[in-house]
Amino acid sequence: MIQVPDMNRAHSLLALPVLGALVLTLSFETLPANGRSQATLGSAAKTTQEDASLGRRALININNISMWFARDGFSAHNPLTDNPGTTFPRSTSQIVFQDGLIWGGRVFDGNPQQVRVGGQTHRIGTVPGRILSRGLAQDRDDPLNRIYRIRHDYRRADLRLDAAELLGQDEVSEADIERVRGQYERDLAGVAVGVGRPLLRSRRGRRV
Repeated sequence: MIQVPDMNRAHSLLALPVLGALVLTLSFETLPANGRSQATLGSAAKTTQEDASLGRRALININNISMWFARDGFSAHNPLTDNPGTTFPRSTSQIVFQDGLIWGGRVFDGNPQQVRVGGQTHRIGTVPGRILSRGLAQDRDDPLNRIYRIRHDYRRADLRLDAAELLGQDEVSEADIERVRGQYERDLAGVAVGVGRPLLRSRRGRRV
C-alpha cells in the first residue's frame, strides 16, 4: 500500500477525490551485464537481502520477467548495480531502466481548483502506507508497510533462480535458497486479511 503526499503542503498528507488521467512512463534501454566487482556486488547483495527480509524491496519475478520494486513505489531499477532493473526474458538482458506511474488532475475540495500531479519519475512522490481516512495517513514506518511476496508453491518450488536474481549472483548456496524459501513463508504468514491477504483454497475447496 502506498500513500501520496500533498505536493503543495509539506509534512501533510491528504486524501482527496481526484479526476485525472494515469500515464505510465517507461524508459527503455538494453544493456549488457554490469561490470561491478564481486566484492561490491557481495556487499550490495547483503544489503538487498536485508531489505528483502524487511519488505523494503523485492522482486516481481514469478513469470518470465524479473523486475525490482520498493515499498515506496520506486520500481524497475536495480538496487544492486544502479543499472536497469527489469529483465525479459529472465536471465537475459535488461529492457527498462526505471519506470513509474504519474497522475494528474483537478482537485475538488471546496478550495480554488488546482491541477495537482504526483507519482514517480526519477524522484519518488509517494511514501509507504495507506490512507486510513480523509486526511489521516498510516505511519509510513509501520512494519506492516512492507512488500509481501506470495508464492503458493514455495515449499516445493526450485528457488535457485529466484535466489540468484535477488542476490545478483550467478552461484547461490543451499542456505541462500532456504533463506528465500523462509522469506516466502514469513510473508504469507505475516500479511493481514484487511490489507490484501490472498484467499487460498485446497483442491477440495477448503480455506487454507
